[in-house]
Amino acid sequence: MNYYPIHIPIKDKKVLIIGGGRVALRKAKELLLCDANVTVVSLHFVEEFKSLLSLYNNLSLIKKQFIEEDIEGSFLVFACTNNDKINSEISDYCSNNDILVNSATTITEDNFIVPSILRKGSLTVGISTDGISPLLSKKIKHLFNDVLPEKIDNILILLKKLRLHLLNNEPWCDYSSDERKIIFETVLDDLLSNANVNMENLEDIDRYLEGVIKNK
Repeated sequence: MNYYPIHIPIKDKKVLIIGGGRVALRKAKELLLCDANVTVVSLHFVEEFKSLLSLYNNLSLIKKQFIEEDIEGSFLVFACTNNDKINSEISDYCSNNDILVNSATTITEDNFIVPSILRKGSLTVGISTDGISPLLSKKIKHLFNDVLPEKIDNILILLKKLRLHLLNNEPWCDYSSDERKIIFETVLDDLLSNANVNMENLEDIDRYLEGVIKNK
C-alpha cells in the first residue's frame, strides 16, 4: 500500500489513547507536544503518566475498562492495549465509522501509520518504511540526526525573517520570483555554513543580503 505523507494540525483536537503502557506513554508525549487534547483510557498506567499530568492540562487519565462509547467525538484513536483482540476490535469499530485509528498490534489494522519522528525546533522529519520495518526507520532517523546542523532551528528562524523581508520590502520585492529564488538559495548555503548572523532589525537584514549577493 502507498501512503500519502501529510502534516495535520491537531491543536485542541480530541485524541483517544486506549491502553496505559509504555507504547501509550510514547504516543501521549508526542501528541501533547502538538497541543492535542489527549485522553488515555486504561485500567492501569505506567508511573510516568503521573508526571505528565503535572506538566500538561490537556491530558486526562481515565481509569476504567474501555467501551466503544469512549471513542465518540475522537479525531484520532490509538489502540495501544496489550490485548491483540481488543486492539483489533477498536480498529474495526473506528474503520467502520470513518475514524482515524492506529493500532499497536499490526499495520493491517491501521488506517493511518505514524512515522519515526525527528524534531529539531521547527524542523520535523518523518521517516517511514510503510510499516515494513520500524527498526530501519529508527536507524535512519539517527543518521539524519547526526548529519543535521546543530543550529538548524536558528537557521530556520533567520530564513523566516529573510523570506518575509524579500517578499515585502524594497528593493527585494521588486525582484522577479526567479531572482528571489536565486538569492534565497545563496542565503541558505551561506547560513548552513554560518548560522551566527545578527538580524535584529531591517537594516541588519539589508546589510546581510547585500553582502551575500556581493560575495556570490
